[in-house]
Amino acid sequence: LGRRRPHRRAVAHLAKKDMPKTIADLDKALTIDPRHVEALCDRGFLYGANKNYSAAIADFDAALSLDPNHLRAHLLKGRAVVSQGKKEEAKAFFDKAVEVSPLSESHLARAQYRQEMKLYAEAIEDYTKAIELNPKLLAAYQGRVACCKKTANTQFDETDREKIRELTPKTAEKKSDKDKKDKPSVDPGLARRFVVNSKEVSADRRSEVIASAKRVDELVAGVKADVAVLL
Repeated sequence: LGRRRPHRRAVAHLAKKDMPKTIADLDKALTIDPRHVEALCDRGFLYGANKNYSAAIADFDAALSLDPNHLRAHLLKGRAVVSQGKKEEAKAFFDKAVEVSPLSESHLARAQYRQEMKLYAEAIEDYTKAIELNPKLLAAYQGRVACCKKTANTQFDETDREKIRELTPKTAEKKSDKDKKDKPSVDPGLARRFVVNSKEVSADRRSEVIASAKRVDELVAGVKADVAVLL
């Protein structure tokens, strides 16, 4: 229980964009329990967002030493390595993520990596697999359209564009021409929620926590993934 309190406070501080206090509470959580894998991933993500990639990778390595099959740690480490400019080395982490957890999230992240590496045919394969696993994954349709354009592949063009229109929130602003270029869409899954475990709480408190979590998701999704991402 002790480790959860500073971790929950970190979530609240993140919602207020108070990064120093967020890091401080994650440090406290890890002082209480150095084996807190989610706190390691959360802190590593924030280090990466601040371009402190060495510290980020150290946290991801610590998380993986505790849980070698932790999907998020593999994906986040892959993105951090890419951001260091070591793109070829990052391949192993995205491949491992798909191996240990072949979910839409891992296929999406590897697709985005392959797209950055200009491996468009392989990226299309991963985007297609991600869509098969999660037909509502907007970033996968967007990425597949971009890769198909690069390879003059029209197989998915019409249906993908229709799905993009269907899945794009009605209030969302249109992407600029610059955004539509080769850069993959950011994967909100990589920068996803802080994981908070807690004891039974009242309905009012639960509603408050859920609302706070939603605000955190919105904030974290707005952070440019060094994805990522698929960040």
